[in-house]
Amino acid sequence: MENYVWYASYGSNINQDRFYAYIFGDIPPGGTVSEVGCRDQSLPLRAENVMIDFPMFFAKRSSRWDNKGVGFIDTTSDPERPTYGRMYLITKEQYVDVVRQENNDMMLEIDFNQLESMGEYVIDSTKMYGKVLDVGEKEGRPIYTFTHPHAIDPDERITPSITYLKVIGAGIKEAFGISTAALVDYYLLREEVAEVYSREELMEYLAN
Repeated sequence: MENYVWYASYGSNINQDRFYAYIFGDIPPGGTVSEVGCRDQSLPLRAENVMIDFPMFFAKRSSRWDNKGVGFIDTTSDPERPTYGRMYLITKEQYVDVVRQENNDMMLEIDFNQLESMGEYVIDSTKMYGKVLDVGEKEGRPIYTFTHPHAIDPDERITPSITYLKVIGAGIKEAFGISTAALVDYYLLREEVAEVYSREELMEYLAN
């Protein structure tokens, strides 16, 4: 069990079926291209809800999501602005493979010794999710996630597509059982969402 770590997702992989596409190499729900999959296609030993004490925001642009903003978390902890997450107990090798697929680079490597000692590790400063981050521990095993390798100013943030919000929202509802109204409140805390979508629009879009 020493080889296992928790991978905490705060984006589209909150949706368990979507995450499994990264394990098995399938086309994820809402996607059009098959993921590569992990070398070890064993299912996670466990999956649990987690509140990540780092705030989420939307920025950059992803061709997977209508060339609009995607989710990242700040690298500074802020327990007053937690992020909904779903974490999976997987092997270190599987975690590396998930990070590789998220960055479209199957050659990336993670120095786990440095990650464990520093609490973060920049895999590649040019990649969208080029930094891995230690966000806690459970039962003696670290909880890792990944985010952008550089600080992103508020004026660089970009509104996400409704499709992306629906995929994340479906995962949050499935995991936490929250209402559509609570999900909308969660999204509207992000200026890049609130400045484009009204509460009424989000209630309609995210109801199903």
